[in-house]
Amino acid sequence: MIEREVKILEVDEKHMCKVLKELGAEQKFDDNLYALFYDFEDERLKEGSMSLRLRKSQSESTLTLKHLQNKDTLKVAEETELVVSDFNEMRALLSKLGLSERKSLRKHRVRYSLDGCFVDIDKYLDDLHHVPCFIEIEGPDDESIFAVAEKLSFKKEDCKPWSTGDLVRHYKKR
Repeated sequence: MIEREVKILEVDEKHMCKVLKELGAEQKFDDNLYALFYDFEDERLKEGSMSLRLRKSQSESTLTLKHLQNKDTLKVAEETELVVSDFNEMRALLSKLGLSERKSLRKHRVRYSLDGCFVDIDKYLDDLHHVPCFIEIEGPDDESIFAVAEKLSFKKEDCKPWSTGDLVRHYKKR
């Protein structure tokens, strides 16, 4: 599957939830997410523009491999994701395969569906709590994503084609 998305920085979560509800968006998810990012010691995944993430919420755990394709106006990545039945067993398996946990993060996510796109309102917790709340809009194409951003009163220039790493680097504690 191809994932297309942008991030919009420094939003007010309560205001965005209100606006989304007024626009008729349907809430799909409201939970904390815990993610572990993996790579080999030689960082071959990172060098190949790939990331491997094991993530869990209260309802399910997933293993996702992303291969970055483009970061012009949108972040575009080939994404392969599968549901895993046991988070800790998968964690142990990845370690046995020679992969190391490179970073971990927790965030609270509220997800809405609007006009064929997902709008995620994310707030990092723990060591990344200093990163302001942001929106991620994921959709089938540029036009849909930017149309939803406009409905939320954002301009195309507000939309960043950033990865999680880009966002964290932008807000790195000085």
